[in-house]
Amino acid sequence: MKKYLIATHGKLAEGFKSSVNIIAGEYYSSKLNTVTAFLDASDFTLEIKKFIDELGEDDQGIIFTDLFGGSVNQNATLLKMQSNKDVVVITGTNLGLLMEIVLNPSDRIDPETIANAIELGKGEITECPKQDLPETSDDDFF
Repeated sequence: MKKYLIATHGKLAEGFKSSVNIIAGEYYSSKLNTVTAFLDASDFTLEIKKFIDELGEDDQGIIFTDLFGGSVNQNATLLKMQSNKDVVVITGTNLGLLMEIVLNPSDRIDPETIANAIELGKGEITECPKQDLPETSDDDFF
């Protein structure tokens, strides 16, 4: 069974979970565990370690972090490497990448699916057109 953890600096993880709830519904958002680092003096690494330690033999843990090379990502990666559990750490997370993985119906996420989700996430990063957009009304969006 896939189990998910979003670990970020501040409340970003909770924001991702809230967005998944709005877009995909509570069924999916209820599967997301969150770690909010540096909001207080607590050691966020203990929460990541607990998530990994509680994975069962048939579980796959997928940890999303916000910033490659940041302290949250470094600690998640280190804990993954110290574990013999099936854990994947994905960093640079954005909502498109997160939803691509979370909404995937397969029992496990394979390396190809991860690579495709990462490419999709990269494709979501773009500058919107600078030119003037035509006038629209609220009716145009519905």
